[in-house]
Amino acid sequence: MKKGIDDMSEWITNGLPPVGVLVEILMYSGNIHKDMVIRDKYGNYTFRDYVDKYVSAWRYIKEESNKGKLNNTNKKENKTMMKNTKENRVATMQTAGLDTKKYFSVNFPEGLKPGSSISIIINDDGQAVITNKSEIDNYNEIAEKIQNGYVRNTKLHRRWVMAQMFRMLNYKDKWSNDPDRAGYNYYLNTMYNYEYQFKMLIDELNVLAHLEKEDKEVLEERTRFFNKEVVIALCSDYYRKLRKYVETLKIKHCKKEPYVRIGNKDIFMKDIINKLYDPILRNIKLMETFETYKDLCDSLKVFVNYFVDYYKLPWNTPKCAEWKDAYKGAGAYYTMMNMAKFHNCFVVDDENGRELKGMAAVRYIDSESKNNVGYGYRLFAMMNKMIEDNNFNWKNRLEEIYSEKK
Repeated sequence: MKKGIDDMSEWITNGLPPVGVLVEILMYSGNIHKDMVIRDKYGNYTFRDYVDKYVSAWRYIKEESNKGKLNNTNKKENKTMMKNTKENRVATMQTAGLDTKKYFSVNFPEGLKPGSSISIIINDDGQAVITNKSEIDNYNEIAEKIQNGYVRNTKLHRRWVMAQMFRMLNYKDKWSNDPDRAGYNYYLNTMYNYEYQFKMLIDELNVLAHLEKEDKEVLEERTRFFNKEVVIALCSDYYRKLRKYVETLKIKHCKKEPYVRIGNKDIFMKDIINKLYDPILRNIKLMETFETYKDLCDSLKVFVNYFVDYYKLPWNTPKCAEWKDAYKGAGAYYTMMNMAKFHNCFVVDDENGRELKGMAAVRYIDSESKNNVGYGYRLFAMMNKMIEDNNFNWKNRLEEIYSEKK
């Protein structure tokens, strides 16, 4: 018996512990760790820090002998913390000689849209009150969404996308000085394999499935780029390129029966239509009938498991044109939004040549994205012009931001 395993009767081998409860877990290796069960982004319950299949049993953590003392201490601390009210804090500041008449505290509702305005008045009790009723009425709904794991914040606009965009734009192959082996397109075509399109799209569809229930406005924004049409186009692209790839393969024979090897899987030529091509087409037709992103996401997962991962195309297979256009469009849109909101950049109105900044720039970029659905390359060109017009350097801008924080 391994050290630390003193009483196996305490260990539970069936099921998982309650969500969020810290327990001890016993690994098949004999090691004991502390961990808890969480719900992952796909809705599955799993251990937070360790892989489920390596856990042989779990048990509740034993109470320590001095727990009573700790509880007494915590009660004292909690009692002290309960006294930490606004009135007591004000009294403490006044005792320290600070004039508190010119200060007041305000709790802002979460989820305020960019450009929103609120009015603040001082009521008869001397308290600051937000008078924007529509935002206050919205507060309970927002609180419910927070409990459901979804927090709306239209001000941030996926800032990590901007970082990824500039990483790709500024990429250079350190092993070559060839200008063709640098930049956004080279990075996209060579750093991500063909299967990446499906994995990325599944993650996006998971988000859209949540937004479909929680936030129709943000759903409309994100489906300007990745939507049902792109899913169908990508699966159809896989079908066409798979057939072309099979035509290039060397035909082998097993007991005089011709077959080909696709990736690491063998399939007889007599079965290739009934067992491969037709099932792919049936799955694509089925996807066209789905009306929710939850159903579409589940169907795409099945498609990837049964076909894309099973009958792999070569690593350097050209990516789907519709997917690439959506990828460029989404990246350009969120990059421009962040440049306008957080980096004081302007955008030029093509109709009159005016330089738009702040919320005027945000509204213009949003309008252009609505007018160019399915034409992501136009937003990509617009982003490149915005970068050039502002002489924007991402690396220098980051250095400025961090130097300001210091």
